[in-house]
Amino acid sequence: MSKFFKRMELLRTTYKLTTRELAMILNIKAPSITMWEKEKAQPTLFMFDRICNLFAVSSDFMLGHTDFPYNESFLLKLEDDIINYHFGEQYFGSHKDLASDLHLDTTYLDQKLRIENYTQGERANIIFLANMYISYRIARYADTVPEEARYCLPLIGDKTLLKRFENQEYLYLCHLNDALFKHQRQKDGSFPTPFYNLENPI
Repeated sequence: MSKFFKRMELLRTTYKLTTRELAMILNIKAPSITMWEKEKAQPTLFMFDRICNLFAVSSDFMLGHTDFPYNESFLLKLEDDIINYHFGEQYFGSHKDLASDLHLDTTYLDQKLRIENYTQGERANIIFLANMYISYRIARYADTVPEEARYCLPLIGDKTLLKRFENQEYLYLCHLNDALFKHQRQKDGSFPTPFYNLENPI
């Protein structure tokens, strides 16, 4: 697991998350993240899987078996989850419009076009941003969401916290829309650099 600790810090800092925010999204206490990064503890298998799913990176990357973060079949699975979520009807009440706010580009919905038009890094960004948007949206309406679907559990009575959640939700939705719709190749034929870039040599 020695590589895991370095990868954990790399992911958190690349994706511009504080230990507190990441802990909130994973529904654990912030000191746990710090302990992982300082190699003083390690996550459970369940939490390890959640980390891989959130950042859309392979378990082989997290364990140091490869320096390339992405695995095509894993990305496709996570993308199917996002697309199924988009067309699903998991929630109700004040939360019912969550999925409809995910405006997935037609290019993204078509698997062949998605692979042709988005790099794996861009696709991982989209998965991360969708997860973060969903997490913050769920957190603001935690009382209407089934227990097993909650990513984080804020104090609903804290209006300051709720406002911050609303702002973060909007920020991630804006980044998500940028990632979905600004994927055209550059004039030299190259793809744009992902907002959160793990594709440089590590």
